[in-house]
Amino acid sequence: MLMFYLNQKNNESYSECEEVSRASKIRGAYENKIRFYSPPEKVFEVFSSEKTESGEMRMSYPDFLRAMIPYSYGPLENNAEEYLKNNKPYIIGVVDPNQDGQISFTEFFFFLEILQTPFAIFRKMFRKYPGGKLTKQQFSEELKTLRRKQFKKQQDKV
Repeated sequence: MLMFYLNQKNNESYSECEEVSRASKIRGAYENKIRFYSPPEKVFEVFSSEKTESGEMRMSYPDFLRAMIPYSYGPLENNAEEYLKNNKPYIIGVVDPNQDGQISFTEFFFFLEILQTPFAIFRKMFRKYPGGKLTKQQFSEELKTLRRKQFKKQQDKV
């Protein structure tokens, strides 16, 4: 597969071809399978690169972005760390609410749970409560109920 990109040289635009290595294609295909077909525990395990003193795996912000964005088979540019030094996307604040610079499995799993839940379900959930406001405990109980329903649906299909 050939990838095309534009370069600026002497104020002239021209295109070059850069072939992505076979190893990169294989690794990218493997990572995409992990992203799309594996449980969150496996995704977290594969993309986490940091360990705490107690041995618990953690994701750095670049790890998180790599876990969430599919491999595109383009030229590899690992600018995520440089980008995150200068910018802080809003999504990082959502995923890492304690702002400790690392994403734990609990934070990662909670983010995926919220991301995969249809908006209509949240709308129904919030309408059940006065003023559309839930406490942390109520929200947690609602998510547990939702997970049980989803698990039951999956078991009924099998």
